[in-house]
Amino acid sequence: AAYKAYARQVGTVIGAMPPHGRHVVELGCGTGWVPWWMQCGLGVGVEVTYLGVDRQPECLRVAREKNQHYA
Repeated sequence: AAYKAYARQVGTVIGAMPPHGRHVVELGCGTGWVPWWMQCGLGVGVEVTYLGVDRQPECLRVAREKNQHYA
């Protein structure tokens, strides 16, 4: 339930952004599902600059692997 509520909040924020110049900084990014979700939901041709920050090196490693094709 908490995951679905968070996903709705993220979707609302991203949907309200202008189509160009979207910049997202996520503190506590974990394994990096937000950039993947953004690209899937926003579609091809929408430019998004994303910076994920996490204090767990293993989470950052997984996030980089998961999202390397979106970079």
